[in-house]
Amino acid sequence: MRSPRAILFDLGGTLLGQEVFDTLAGTTRLMEIARNPRAVPVQEAENLARELDADITPRRENSTLEFHGRHFQRLLYERLGISFEQSTAEVELEFWKASMRMQPEPGIENLLVELRALDIPLGIVSNSTFSGEVLTWELAHHGLDRFFEFVMSSADYGLRKPNPLLMLTAIGKLNLAPADVWYIGDMPDKDVAGARAAGLQSVWYNPLHRGNPESVPDAEIHHWNELPGMLR
Repeated sequence: MRSPRAILFDLGGTLLGQEVFDTLAGTTRLMEIARNPRAVPVQEAENLARELDADITPRRENSTLEFHGRHFQRLLYERLGISFEQSTAEVELEFWKASMRMQPEPGIENLLVELRALDIPLGIVSNSTFSGEVLTWELAHHGLDRFFEFVMSSADYGLRKPNPLLMLTAIGKLNLAPADVWYIGDMPDKDVAGARAAGLQSVWYNPLHRGNPESVPDAEIHHWNELPGMLR
């Protein structure tokens, strides 16, 4: 692989691992701050949320179109006659804070420090129904936001990996040729396939030593301490 002039990362399962996603805790928090004139119980709102999710998620997974979580919340709460004083962005973040727990992947902060010392520009391209603002908040919560020039969430662009247009938008932000950029992620069918379709060099982050990827990467690593040696 040729040395990168910039590196793009996936977020979930790559930079940060998800420990907990408790949607009921998120719904409970939003109902605490909601205007709820019909006195809708929390569990009723959560049950409807799960019905909506069961309808929407398969459509999302079977396409490269993205569905924004803020739209999901509007469909849910407006149907129940519930409203908020807070903006949709604030409501989204409140849900995230109450429902999500993530932790940095082992060795990632040390790697990011090394890459910064090498003056390699870094960015994030993530498939998520949550906005880039929320993802940036989570990175900041772990002290990692300072390493990245930008955070792109598919929720903000209407497209998700492996659609190459998302990657090519990131390339435009970097003002580099695709072949000069590495993309690193944990999902071959989304991350590797999307990178290859856009002409980037792909690295599969595979800490669980899974085999037989659907899309073959240019390189594979199992721990972040392996990456610096690939840059020399």
